[in-house]
Amino acid sequence: TKQTQLERAFITNSLLLKTCRTLTKPTTTSSQTTSSTSWMLTKLPTQPYRSSSHPAMMKLDCYQRKKETVQICTTVKASNLFDENSSRAPVDIVIVLDVSGSMHGEKLDLCKKTLELLLRELRHEDRFGLVSFADQAVLEIPTRNLTESNKQAALSKIKNIRTRGCTNLSGGIGMGAQEMRAVETPNAVRTIFVLTDGHANQGISDPEGILAITAGCLSAKPGNETPITIHTFGYGTDHDHKLLQDISKTTEGGTYYFVDSDSNVASAFGDALGGVFSVVAQNAVLNISVPPGSRLTSVHHDKKSNQVGESCKVNLGDFYAEESRDVLFEVTL
Repeated sequence: TKQTQLERAFITNSLLLKTCRTLTKPTTTSSQTTSSTSWMLTKLPTQPYRSSSHPAMMKLDCYQRKKETVQICTTVKASNLFDENSSRAPVDIVIVLDVSGSMHGEKLDLCKKTLELLLRELRHEDRFGLVSFADQAVLEIPTRNLTESNKQAALSKIKNIRTRGCTNLSGGIGMGAQEMRAVETPNAVRTIFVLTDGHANQGISDPEGILAITAGCLSAKPGNETPITIHTFGYGTDHDHKLLQDISKTTEGGTYYFVDSDSNVASAFGDALGGVFSVVAQNAVLNISVPPGSRLTSVHHDKKSNQVGESCKVNLGDFYAEESRDVLFEVTL
């Protein structure tokens, strides 16, 4: 699979072993100091790691610090695997739609146009589900493959949705996550789109509580579960943009979009769907190990990694086509 191939490209054992063994200590000059706060940086030449059979390339930039310490910057870049004859991974999308009273009128109309646009772009192998929320969350459309009959039924259901009651945003997100986890399509990209004006006033309504619920619902479960990404779409000029931005940041790759007109609908969803459709690897991991006698002293990356020592695993998350990530780590020889 593409995921397995990319993970193989991340295995750096032999490359790091070769790199660390060829490093030499710099020659001390009179201008250098021995203070622990004074460092000499010397870039050491390395070659990018490439393989035509893997949808990724990796480049190492090495810098010698002080005597026996080396800084290595690893750049991992996913290839562009797509051409007009290639097929993308299936997509599982659950929509969490705000139908509270504050969404009445133009906001809900914009949401409906958004969903019609989305359904036109999805294929029969994709799965689509819809949760609405007001006072309570309601499963409007169970997640299912988009056969032509299912697509037409979904369009009809969306047209008949009306506003009602208050805004139980936490309940909507919770039910959306539950619906997404009910059935997992093998190798599918899984994402939740939240469409709302962000004014939560029912259920858990404080921002900290909503963020805690979201993080808890969408955190990866033990095992090899495919991660879930959440994107938020704020409708109207008066929505709570800070809350929606923070919700989108609870998952890797999540994005917040501002929608206030018909023209913004196309651009916002075009960007979100372009990202979802171009995922080439999920749950990517960078494994780092060093030769006996050496030690990993630190790893700098925005993802959580395990303790350093002779080896370290860095979780990189999903990769989009041609996306690159940098990981800086320090090795004591």
